[in-house]
Amino acid sequence: MAFIDVPSRGLRAFYLCNPENLDRFESFPHPLKARNTPYDPSKPTILFIVGSGASSEIYFAQFNDARLHKYNLISIDLRFHGRTTEEVDPSQLATRVRLEEPPWFNLEEIYDDFEACLEVLNLPGPFHVVGEGRMGTRIACSLAARKPKLVKSLLLVGPGSFAETPQVAQGMTVDFLRHARRNKNGNGDASGRLDAKEDVDTYMWGGAAIGQDMKTAFSTHFEMRYGEGQTERDLSGWIKALFGRAAPSMDLLAKVGAPTLILLPEHDVNATEAGYEAWRDALSGVPGGATMVHVASAAILACYTAPTVVNRIIANFVNRNETSN
Repeated sequence: MAFIDVPSRGLRAFYLCNPENLDRFESFPHPLKARNTPYDPSKPTILFIVGSGASSEIYFAQFNDARLHKYNLISIDLRFHGRTTEEVDPSQLATRVRLEEPPWFNLEEIYDDFEACLEVLNLPGPFHVVGEGRMGTRIACSLAARKPKLVKSLLLVGPGSFAETPQVAQGMTVDFLRHARRNKNGNGDASGRLDAKEDVDTYMWGGAAIGQDMKTAFSTHFEMRYGEGQTERDLSGWIKALFGRAAPSMDLLAKVGAPTLILLPEHDVNATEAGYEAWRDALSGVPGGATMVHVASAAILACYTAPTVVNRIIANFVNRNETSN
């Protein structure tokens, strides 16, 4: 398995680079059977930015798709996600990492983590960037606005609304975390069960007709990553950053200049079409304007829930923008 040390952010970050034999969620936290293969500087690169609660392994369908193998395929596990770990005592970090009360980590700081990881990896760029979910799309937009020379094209998969409704924010940052803490304190050290399958299914899948095996695989991954033996801090960290987020800076979004495609999953039950249109309209610096496409039968994490359709879209969009540059 491949890790990088990012001392400026107190992280040991896990990443995938052109992995071979990657299977769906290989029994985290056990060692990954798949292995990375070398970065090929002669190829362009697609950079996947993980959606909240998931890990780089969720892109197994993209990493295994022959249509995308003419590109380097890279993904990094974010703070609080996947196999990335914090390598310093949380008490030595900023006070915001004390998660019981604000201030706590926010999406801008998780973006800073991501940018620092890219600097350590020292990949040449520019990249075709695929950001997924509420978290991955925000990080992708920040990268495109702040480091425009690094982003050749931008594909936003399921960005949802700028911010959650007060009901969803309350439900996740307060009610859900209270429920999680009650279970996890069963061990006396905040590392007990999570037992969150019902909550995960309700938020993630909506009415999407995805296979039960895929739902079970994701729920099992979620429970293993944030449940028994895992501290409650990692769960609270991203839940509060994500569901307590403010609307993004309109000035920052207006600075995005790369060709941009927005994918709207049919079963994103926690966002409206108007919310997606607001993203399209805010990306006013994109030449010709950002484009929005509906993805039938997909839920929030469309790369996972509708890979056949999404992979075709990724291949066509990236190929077109690679050829035109």
